[in-house]
Amino acid sequence: MWAKIKSFFGFLSKQDNFEVGRHPLPNLTDISAQGKKDSFSNNQEVEHPLILANYELKLTHYWNEIYRKTQKYLNQLEDQRNSLEFSVDPKNIKSNLEASTHGYINFKPAEFEHAYENAHIEYIKAHKNYEDFKMDHNLRRLPTHFNTFYKTLVILVVLFAAEAYINKELFEIITVGQGSDEKGKIEALVLSLTQTGINMATCFLCGRYIYGKVMFLDKARRRLADKIIFIFHILFIIYLNLCVGMYRALIATGTDKQNILNTALWPFPHLSDFDVPSALVAGIGMVLALGAYLDGYFSDDPYPGYGGVARLLKNIKDHASETYKKYHNLWRGLVKQFSDEKSKIYNKTISNIEKLSFVLNRVQKIKVDYEQLVENMNKDYNRSVKSYKQGFNSSSSKKSNIEEKEIFDSKQSDAIKTFKDVLNEENLMTDKERIKYIKILQDKFVKEFKEEIDHLEKLNKEKSDHLEQIKSKYKFQ
Repeated sequence: MWAKIKSFFGFLSKQDNFEVGRHPLPNLTDISAQGKKDSFSNNQEVEHPLILANYELKLTHYWNEIYRKTQKYLNQLEDQRNSLEFSVDPKNIKSNLEASTHGYINFKPAEFEHAYENAHIEYIKAHKNYEDFKMDHNLRRLPTHFNTFYKTLVILVVLFAAEAYINKELFEIITVGQGSDEKGKIEALVLSLTQTGINMATCFLCGRYIYGKVMFLDKARRRLADKIIFIFHILFIIYLNLCVGMYRALIATGTDKQNILNTALWPFPHLSDFDVPSALVAGIGMVLALGAYLDGYFSDDPYPGYGGVARLLKNIKDHASETYKKYHNLWRGLVKQFSDEKSKIYNKTISNIEKLSFVLNRVQKIKVDYEQLVENMNKDYNRSVKSYKQGFNSSSSKKSNIEEKEIFDSKQSDAIKTFKDVLNEENLMTDKERIKYIKILQDKFVKEFKEEIDHLEKLNKEKSDHLEQIKSKYKFQ
């Protein structure tokens, strides 16, 4: 419907200058002269003077042309009047408003309550599990750094990259030298990545999973086993970094590779062979390994299992918060959409009422102009007859008896009868009647639209309050 109206007013913008037009005017001087000429030629009256017949024919052709154009234009106006009256009918406006705000009207807080209640049930279970864990393990403190895993993982990657790069550069001094030996570069990279990978990965895992058990578990056997693993790992890391440092020192001396390997696997008697770069390889490895230990320690609560139950509780609370945010934002979006559609429909309807007034005014104007045109054409034809008779009578002893007549009869002179298929008398209004009719339409629309909007806006408060009530009903401490 709106598209049809829009299309029509594209048509109107091109046709605003449409006028019934001005008919061909008679040349009274020529007609009078022809009357004189006809009287001289035979001194007898011509029953059907050619000049009058030609003028009558011109007027008839002009009327036919105007009839076709006006018929077409009135047909367009009639169609659009129907469309505009349909568009401003309160029932149709209400249907259009309800269709465009379907989501707003049909939003159901009960769906949110169901989802929020399920989240609350899960929260109750997780909270009980959390409290039971604290009680069973006699924990009074709150969990610490239990939600920092991804942050510590980033730190671990930085430590890995730093150690791998430093070791690679220190090894390449020996394995590559001043040239560009690709085999030497690969050897340096493999040595660096192997040492760094073992250092970073095992230290991070040990700091995350073993240290807490050593510090807090009460079961003697399990605690002893974890202590053994922890101490063994520390010694292993020291041994590994010394081996790699020794290997680097021996490569620099040019010793046979088999002897280098045998010596590097037990570096303790040969610590005096370390040079500064080799000591840096071992020392940096140990320092960054300590960093990986601490990084693993701070990646979760040190008490075994405490971080897990705390994370579960937090994740459920976050899920509940996201659920509320999802429905709350959805509702706010629907409220905004309703507000936008309300303004859009109101403005469009007021505009269409004004356009309807324009259409009715055009119809009335065309009716008046058409009837005036036909009247003028009849008058001008009779003026032509008078001029002809005056010319004829002034030069002839016999007076002309040509009678004046209306070449367009009463039916053709009446716009309603002429355009009965497209022009209804009920649509013809004077300016006063049209202004009154449009005022009634506007007042009716404004009154009924306000009533409908008031009803729909109550939903905003009701549903917003319902959402807040649901949120208050289910507590997530």
